Amino acid sequence: MKILNNKVLILPDGHFNSDGIFEIFDDFEPAKHFSILGTILALPERLVFHGKELAELRKNRNPVTQKRIQHLMAESLEFDNDMGGCEIGDKVAFRFINHVSLMEEGSWLDFYQMGKALLVDFDQLYMRIDKEGHSHMLNGWIMVEPIEYSLEELEELGGGFVVSKKDVRKPGIGIVRMIGTPNRGYSDGSKEGHDVQIGDKVMFRHSNNVSIEWAYHKVLNEGKYAFYRMQRKDILIIS
Repeated sequence: MKILNNKVLILPDGHFNSDGIFEIFDDFEPAKHFSILGTILALPERLVFHGKELAELRKNRNPVTQKRIQHLMAESLEFDNDMGGCEIGDKVAFRFINHVSLMEEGSWLDFYQMGKALLVDFDQLYMRIDKEGHSHMLNGWIMVEPIEYSLEELEELGGGFVVSKKDVRKPGIGIVRMIGTPNRGYSDGSKEGHDVQIGDKVMFRHSNNVSIEWAYHKVLNEGKYAFYRMQRKDILIIS
């Protein structure tokens, strides 16, 4: 099977229909109960990133170049990285919202006995789990365990941030638990941020507190804590 550039064919794991004891009523917000793991059935021949051409076009914006920019953005991955060793048969992690949106758009192939496989953009993948069960981050993503902190700790880290006493997670502090290979570039022209190491305490923007999976169905890291995903460029301070 030949897959278009940047697309990955994934057979998602089954939905969360029960917690082992009780059946889950999922008529309301069903996406929260969609799987975030799936098995790779096919990979693209290559990954396409148009960062350099986009950067040149943005220097002289006009109606013509803007149309070209929009066309290239649609063709290009968001991140300039490689496939991270992905192989057919590996498990990969992606956001549950990708699962429901692809189903609604009809971006799937029906394999009947196997089920519906999704055509996912490669830059929507966060992690691969190889056949030995080892996890590897993809597309430069970092997994951070969010932690609570006091105003005093916030001032020690960075200071100058206004934090609501009702929400001690703004702007956000966490511990780096997993890291991927740095990106070579971003399609919007952003530069890669400073490198981080596993175990670093970091401060990040509140808008980057994106959880990979709904808290009720934590399947990554044996459900020990929720993962937030972000890029190195999203890190404000490293401690």
